[in-house]
Amino acid sequence: MLKVRLAREITRWRWSVMQVASGRGGPDAVHQLRVLTRRCREGFRIFGYKNEAFARFSHTLGPARDVEMLCQRLSEKRHPSPERRRLLRLFDERRNDLRRRLAQKLRSPNVRRLGDLLQETLRKMPPQSGNEKVLARAALRKAYKRLRRLWKKRPKKPENAYLHPLRRAIRRLRYTCELTAPIGGKRLARLANRAIHWQRLLGDYQDALIAQRLLHPIRQHEARFLTKDFQRLEKKTAARFWKKWHHGGWRKLQRQTKKALAIRLYL
Repeated sequence: MLKVRLAREITRWRWSVMQVASGRGGPDAVHQLRVLTRRCREGFRIFGYKNEAFARFSHTLGPARDVEMLCQRLSEKRHPSPERRRLLRLFDERRNDLRRRLAQKLRSPNVRRLGDLLQETLRKMPPQSGNEKVLARAALRKAYKRLRRLWKKRPKKPENAYLHPLRRAIRRLRYTCELTAPIGGKRLARLANRAIHWQRLLGDYQDALIAQRLLHPIRQHEARFLTKDFQRLEKKTAARFWKKWHHGGWRKLQRQTKKALAIRLYL
């Protein structure tokens, strides 16, 4: 069952690569490709396979996705000022340039070979019909232990050096639950939904940091104004997450994870 699920994710990943490479993807096409890349990586981790080429591919999507996110944020205002429109045009040109460069990379033989390698690796995996439930439980336990270690090492105040690995740990828990949900059922699906909530909060925090980094070199009044706006959003989001996470958030996620681990996956 896990192999079938992972095979579907690889098919979706290859289709997404084709969409971005051809320029037919929507405004968040790179983000969707990045999500599918991480889901596939997590799927192979469940089976104990690690692919460095796939990890490097994921990193190449970062710059285009960051500018893509900022363009979406800048276009949220219904009646932007002339300065905001000029700023949006600037980053829109940068996004198009990054998308063109990325499309060239995605059309390369290396990316095509990477897709073939993933499907070939999956095909050569030995039958896991008797071990899939064991693998699912082990992957969930590993993701939970990583979160528990981070909880024990938590600082007194929220800081990026801590929130960044925490976001990645929550994301890994979510993808593990989503991929193994056909085995664990509703408990894993509910746990994935709980993880999505926390991941989105930390994602908003991370987006505010990235937006500041992209706007900082721009010498425009609107850019300086937006930088301060994103600074306030960063602090507000971090404080909001920290308060909820400490006042019951982690405990609820911990209880749900332990309930999911208590499922009789071995039967």
